[in-house]
Amino acid sequence: MTARITADQAVFDVQERSRFELRMDGELLGFCDYEPRRLPVRLVFPHVEVNPAYRRLGLGTRLVRAAALDVRARGGLIDPVCTFAKAFFKNHPEFNDVLSVAAVDPLLAGLKRT
Repeated sequence: MTARITADQAVFDVQERSRFELRMDGELLGFCDYEPRRLPVRLVFPHVEVNPAYRRLGLGTRLVRAAALDVRARGGLIDPVCTFAKAFFKNHPEFNDVLSVAAVDPLLAGLKRT
């Protein structure tokens, strides 16, 4: 099966499942679980998963980026626990402002909130 990415992709915050979901034409392609920690918004990202049929297409990156933009828009912070999420934030310093634990995680060491 050859995966084809269309413009009909969307990321949704499915609060009753505590996760962001990436869907294309109604099909679940991936998700980013979160654990709310406190108000106003502080989320732990313990797990990011993309359907194996759609891996290596950048969908995990799109998913975490959309989730980070949503959390930023709500004035929140993220604790990335998942290895994939940690790597995303290390490779995308433009999202340092949404990190709450950059100074304590060795993978994220050296990143500073702006």
